[in-house]
Amino acid sequence: MFKIAFRKNPKFMIMDWLNSITHILMLAIPAGIFSWTALAMWKKYLEYIQKKHEVSQLERGKNTNAKTILPLKMQSYERIVLFLERIAPENLIIRVHEPGMSAKQLHRKLVDGIQQEYEHNLSQQVYVSIKGWEVARTAKEDTLHIVNLGINKMNEKATGLELSQEIFQTLSKLGQSPSKPAIDAIKRELKQYI
Repeated sequence: MFKIAFRKNPKFMIMDWLNSITHILMLAIPAGIFSWTALAMWKKYLEYIQKKHEVSQLERGKNTNAKTILPLKMQSYERIVLFLERIAPENLIIRVHEPGMSAKQLHRKLVDGIQQEYEHNLSQQVYVSIKGWEVARTAKEDTLHIVNLGINKMNEKATGLELSQEIFQTLSKLGQSPSKPAIDAIKRELKQYI
């Protein structure tokens, strides 16, 4: 009978209920803290694995890019050197001069040859440094200047041979073709990648 009275007493029922909630909280709070900590650690672990994977992919990508870009850079430097060799007045004159040409005809062919070579190699500036491309462009401009100086000294009836001689004399006074120091600069720059 005492038990029934104890259970039916609202005061004791509230105490029993509070006791049950206290026991549940005593178990749930540490379990919640443990679960939250485990979840946070799991999340950090997954972030670490993901970053490690991204770094691995990035390094693999860098190696692939280096393997792809370095040959393209080398090829561009080779093409720039070839361009500079082809526009050197001593090489260009030999290539375009034909017997019986007038000075004006030779001048036109020289200027056109230089411009065509330059336009053909414009895309090389993507893989060559800004300084390297500027050296090549300056050599082109200086070569055009020498050719134009030569034609300005010619009379209307001058032959291509006379223009050639004038250009060679100008080169002799300068000591070298504008292409020579440009090629040397490009070669020095290329050595950074070898």
